[in-house]
Amino acid sequence: VNQIAAALGRTPLGKKLGAEIDTYLSNLDERRKTISKTKSVLFILAARDGRAIVGGNETSADAIIELAGARNAVSNLTGFKPLTDEALIGASPDASIVMKRGDGSKSHEDALALPGVKLTPAGKTKQIFVMDGENLIGFGPRMPDAATDHMTKLYSREATDANGQGLN
Repeated sequence: VNQIAAALGRTPLGKKLGAEIDTYLSNLDERRKTISKTKSVLFILAARDGRAIVGGNETSADAIIELAGARNAVSNLTGFKPLTDEALIGASPDASIVMKRGDGSKSHEDALALPGVKLTPAGKTKQIFVMDGENLIGFGPRMPDAATDHMTKLYSREATDANGQGLN
């Protein structure tokens, strides 16, 4: 933030925004400390050829999961990888985040329709959330808001309805 603000000749505004982000992240850290049981989360980027593309370690998805006070259900993977239905079920996530893209793509609907997603603990308890991908993993100035939204959804029992539509 400070580097971009300096490049734009807006250093004071950048310092103010940077301080706001730092405060927000500190508050998020305090909220994480109150979580009694950490949930495992599966981040589904998209569905392609009948397989979910999920975010493992060393991804922005993994970072946002951690910021939200959860652990990645596929921490054994690195990067974004396709998973079979059997591997999805084996990951056994408590919750799943399905990315909705702003380009009109219906990939989130394809992901929700995968049998493996429905048979996970997240699918059985309807702990599946459709969230805006750009906000969730873009790591811009709205990142603290996205992490807080993610945490709130994970730990407030907000889920999807019977048609897989987000209730948010």
